[in-house]
Amino acid sequence: MLAVILGLFTAINAFITYRFYKMAGARFDFTRIDPLTYIYSVQLVMASFGSYLIAANLVENDWVNYLSSSDPVRLIGWVLVQYGFLGCSIGLYLGVKSFNQRHKSSTFLTSLTRKSIPKSSHFITWVLLFGLCTMSALHVFHSLGGIPQLSILSSSGNALAVLRSNTKLNFSGVTFIRDFGFVACVQVLAYYAYSLKLQHPKTLRFRTLYWLSLPMAVLALTLNLEKGPIVIFFFSLLTIRFFHGRRTSIVALGFILILLMGLLVGTYIVALGTDRTALSLAQEIIGRILIAQVAGVFMTLSIFPAEYEFVLFSGIGVLTDAFGGVQSDGSARIVMQHFRPKEVELGLLGYMSSYFIAEAYGNFGALGVLFSPFIVGAVTAFIFTILRRFHNANLAIATITYVAFNLPYTSNFVAFYYSPGIWILLLILIVLGNMRLITRYTDKSTLLSDTKA
Repeated sequence: MLAVILGLFTAINAFITYRFYKMAGARFDFTRIDPLTYIYSVQLVMASFGSYLIAANLVENDWVNYLSSSDPVRLIGWVLVQYGFLGCSIGLYLGVKSFNQRHKSSTFLTSLTRKSIPKSSHFITWVLLFGLCTMSALHVFHSLGGIPQLSILSSSGNALAVLRSNTKLNFSGVTFIRDFGFVACVQVLAYYAYSLKLQHPKTLRFRTLYWLSLPMAVLALTLNLEKGPIVIFFFSLLTIRFFHGRRTSIVALGFILILLMGLLVGTYIVALGTDRTALSLAQEIIGRILIAQVAGVFMTLSIFPAEYEFVLFSGIGVLTDAFGGVQSDGSARIVMQHFRPKEVELGLLGYMSSYFIAEAYGNFGALGVLFSPFIVGAVTAFIFTILRRFHNANLAIATITYVAFNLPYTSNFVAFYYSPGIWILLLILIVLGNMRLITRYTDKSTLLSDTKA
């Protein structure tokens, strides 16, 4: 009976949230996947539905098996996740209405620009981005002492986990260059080239730029030897097609999903070994998608503030230095150290990434839970509003897609109020997308999304 009641309220909340996303501008046309539809869907699957499974005790998973079937944390965690899901949609809608006085949901994502930029300007922009990515890549691989992907075939199990830790937690180079100069910038580069390829399908130059960008994107997204980023990247290319008015048939979409699932299964086989049964492999993947990204909410509730004080701003070094106090490892790190101390000590695990409401609670308690969904939604709306005004619409498309697929809705909360890296990257892209020297445009007036290239 509890499962039925919780399922009913989960469905009602999902519908209300759907309406707010719809009013904000989401299309919910799965033959043309727009950024807002993706943001809604990933929270629905990886947070809302996952929390329901945990609250109703319908699934067993190592991350939540410590909870008894009647533990009140299960219900409280579900309530917080549903509130976060709904609050984020309200914050997004209010944000786009506030930042866009003439907001129309039907054109919010498509009326990007009416400036037609010469092909030479696009080429210069791509070259500048490619140069930045190349220099960053050289720094990263020099700091790592080689290319970590070459070690995949000769490593497995814990060896892969240690290798992943060395590239992520124990990186000896400049973290900003790795995360934003290389990994993030390369994604924007590939999205930009793909957008140009779709708009100018008969131009060999842009097809060449895309095929030069794609291998570099694959190299960057597999740097930490993680499986999710590369799968999400290929799926995100469908969003670029949305902006160009391209539809993807249901059959083609199904085929793409099968290919991506095959890629996901293949990477799990490489990581876990071939001795796993098909059922065990399926449980591992389902648990990773539906449970792992929301389990941190329940884990954080279990230990804050009963065993640890709320972190507040002490997890951010620069703020701790400014206002005094002792710097904390951050609530996500504390959660992982509490529940997986041996793995953390061995360097196999680092932070407990989870739905943003988890870190909001671990950092600020009830106030964090109350305000964080609206902050997340408003920040998303603010970034989208800025990007829609780029003179270079193709770069705007690339950056909007990057933001939609990389803002940490299911990973953390801190990035929504303190993330110098992403703001510096956005500043660089704003300059490239609006600099008159680069974005010389003609007097032609065309709505990019209405152009059937």
